[in-house]
Amino acid sequence: MELIDLEDMKYLSYAEWISGDYNDFVKRSILPEFNSRYDLKIREVRVLNSIAELGPDKSASDISDHLRQDPATVTRSLVKLIGNGYVVSFENFNDGRSRLLKTTDKGKEASAYFMKIFTFAINQLASGEVDASAHYDRDAITRSLKLVSMRAKTFRESQRRLARLLKDRTFELTGQNT
Repeated sequence: MELIDLEDMKYLSYAEWISGDYNDFVKRSILPEFNSRYDLKIREVRVLNSIAELGPDKSASDISDHLRQDPATVTRSLVKLIGNGYVVSFENFNDGRSRLLKTTDKGKEASAYFMKIFTFAINQLASGEVDASAHYDRDAITRSLKLVSMRAKTFRESQRRLARLLKDRTFELTGQNT
């Protein structure tokens, strides 16, 4: 196995760890409060927030690219989001093969509510002003966020090493390097 393959595998594994840490943090800390008003899974919230962030007139393919998720996963989330009135889809007159997406007022409210809870949680943890009587384990959340931070740092370092390796090589169109 070549060194570049090992670096690429490290890069992908760090990315997966960070993603898993983030998802675990959101599922345990943010979603319980969010789901007291809105019944959505984390992947549906991610799709909804992506549509809200990117603005109207984006396709499912645009959302899939933005989230780096499989198109089928985005489509499953869209079925629920559209069916429950968070998102509307309409004809793309420039490309008849796709449909464009837009958040409804309900979708905008849900996305804003999620971001409000998320921002509050991060700010409270960062400032150390979390109420000790709260029903969650502050130390566990802090350890989790420190782990995410450490993995993100390692991920960035691995990314830089991989970029240097790629910069020092030239690639032929046949896929063989020189």
